[in-house]
Amino acid sequence: NDGQASVGGRSAVQLSDSSGRLYLTTGKQPRLLRIQSARGYRAPDGSSDLRLDFSYPARVDLPPPGAFLNPADASTFPAHYVAEAVRTGRCDASGCQLTATMRNLAGPPAARSTVTLRLRAADNSDLGSCSVDLPPIPYQQTQDVSCTVGGAPWTSFFGSSSDRRYFARATIQNPPYDS
Repeated sequence: NDGQASVGGRSAVQLSDSSGRLYLTTGKQPRLLRIQSARGYRAPDGSSDLRLDFSYPARVDLPPPGAFLNPADASTFPAHYVAEAVRTGRCDASGCQLTATMRNLAGPPAARSTVTLRLRAADNSDLGSCSVDLPPIPYQQTQDVSCTVGGAPWTSFFGSSSDRRYFARATIQNPPYDS
């Protein structure tokens, strides 16, 4: 402690060595007010004649977080949907109905989530897809969502394929978990 000083009208304590001076407020929570290099001192990066003054707001008001996340309780996290099952329904030349059973592994939705149901032939060729916005599903509950795949690839497959084996898969857009 090199003694008392004043910086910008605030009472400060001055600390110094051969490289310069630091000015700090006094009290329980000292704050840095000024860094000043000593006359003739040159820092390793080549800087000299340095004077940095710091100011702080009189009071900082931070609102409490809007939602509490408890790492031990998944219901406090944003909704995280998974597809437990994907089934085909009525299929004819105009289209094929797909239904996904969706489960929410976490809490309330944070953003819009969608599921895309894709239909593929046994040879893995794409027969089309459809998407559905997921409704809010309560924690650890399930809900079925459905849509119908139609279009030229499906119609062609249905009308001419000798092998009518197909399967459906679900891809979920799940903010904020998607990267």
